[in-house]
Amino acid sequence: MQQKIIGFHQDEEQHWVAELCCGHCQHVRHDPPWQNRPWVTTVEGRSEKLATSLECKMCDMPKLPPKEQLKPLNTSVKITQNSLPEELLTKDALPDNIWSEISIISGQIQLLCSSQSDSSQTLGFLLNNEFSGIVAPKRAFCLKPCGPVEFRITLYEAISE
Repeated sequence: MQQKIIGFHQDEEQHWVAELCCGHCQHVRHDPPWQNRPWVTTVEGRSEKLATSLECKMCDMPKLPPKEQLKPLNTSVKITQNSLPEELLTKDALPDNIWSEISIISGQIQLLCSSQSDSSQTLGFLLNNEFSGIVAPKRAFCLKPCGPVEFRITLYEAISE
């Protein structure tokens, strides 16, 4: 989802981070040849990008329904890149009324899931200890470790009224 840039700050490693109008933040590194953003290295360049739009992946992440509409079913033991069940490595969908929350303890993992509006489109999210993943019912998904990772998965059942 496109969101306007309202400011910038540097993280603890001195990488530039765009502050978006939705309240989320996103790194905007200049790291050629992978990321070519020379504008981020100057005050003038960053100023010129204020009020321009940037794709906010966090806004594309499904949101859990309110807690009173969910019944916690199960929280997994700690899973690592070495103990990741095979079924989480291949694209599969959750049942009709089951939601999943993926909470990272350490490291990073990529969550790939089908778009809610277009099931043929795959969305990718890099999850870490500051950004949990949510998988909505009936959305195909899989996980791809990015090196060493530890995480837990909590399953919820949607309570019908």
